Amino acid sequence: MKYAVELLSNSDIKSDIFYGRDVSKVDKNGKKYSIFNQSDIIGYRIKNGRKTRAYLVKLDESIGSNRLLGISNNVSILLQSMKAYQYKNMMIFLSLIRSKNISLNEIDMSVYYRINTLLNGRKFDKLMAEEVLKYG
Repeated sequence: MKYAVELLSNSDIKSDIFYGRDVSKVDKNGKKYSIFNQSDIIGYRIKNGRKTRAYLVKLDESIGSNRLLGISNNVSILLQSMKAYQYKNMMIFLSLIRSKNISLNEIDMSVYYRINTLLNGRKFDKLMAEEVLKYG
């Protein structure tokens, strides 16, 4: 199964992919879509005026029950940020994952729950993320 992720670019709402690689890109009826495989993990950002929401989602309808604007099917939200500092913390976590060559599919869901809770704290740092990864 494939997932279509619409890359919104109208005057009010914009969206983009900040993590993950698409299989292909499609332009249809003046709209741009990125196509992904099922069970891919992507970072999807929606900007609505001054508000930015960012999500790390697993594209798997069998385990996902969440709907996001611009994504064709249900997804499972792994991490979400509603504020700028939470997005910054999410980027710290993702850069740590990249530096350690860990696949996001290998990480247990309990780690995502803990990281998601820590994203809300203003004192989140790389050491906290490493500890959560180490002890699960």
